Amino acid sequence: MGWVGDSQAVLVYKSGATTILTRDHRPDDPKERERITAAGGVVSQKILNGNPVGPLRVWHTTQPLPGLMVSRSIGDVYAHALGVSAFQSSIHDCVCGRSNISAVTHHRPYVCI
Repeated sequence: MGWVGDSQAVLVYKSGATTILTRDHRPDDPKERERITAAGGVVSQKILNGNPVGPLRVWHTTQPLPGLMVSRSIGDVYAHALGVSAFQSSIHDCVCGRSNISAVTHHRPYVCI
């Protein structure tokens, strides 16, 4: 399974218990931030009336954009030049085939049979 950005995958057991399978790609992650700053992007909060507000975002060094809240994104060519990656993270272990597990990814349920 692969993912990019903040599309989260969660295992949901018939008992109602859950297990988060993915880690969001956010600019506050040290490795993600390092890649972005090495490529010339800036990681900081939005500045409103001179004060930092909200979560960390990816910015251009001289322009107030793109303000992206994820560090990986498919199709955002402008942000890719600032170190935002289109490469996915992935999990190779298969948990499907167990009758007591269903997988939920991006708010749509998928049942493993």
